[in-house]
Amino acid sequence: MSSNPVTFQMPLSGVTITAHFTLETFTLTVTAEQGGSVAFYVSPDNTTWTQVGTVSSGQTYSWTVPVGYYVRLQAIPASGYLFSGWGGVP
Repeated sequence: MSSNPVTFQMPLSGVTITAHFTLETFTLTVTAEQGGSVAFYVSPDNTTWTQVGTVSSGQTYSWTVPVGYYVRLQAIPASGYLFSGWGGVP
């Protein structure tokens, strides 16, 4: 049953009810243009960071991130390239 609140008439025997919850997430898509890669980190508290992936030069990758988490992207220029900025950062 997925209605909330739930209402039912109690039967003559015992009943066990379980409330189910799903973590709310969003998708973050990162593209690394030719000339460098991007390291992707997440943190639930903006203190403890975990690297969850790297996007290679010329590639695009998507991650599912819990709502409210912090995201850190680190641009890593390839030899002979300089990082010149981000596009699309909120």
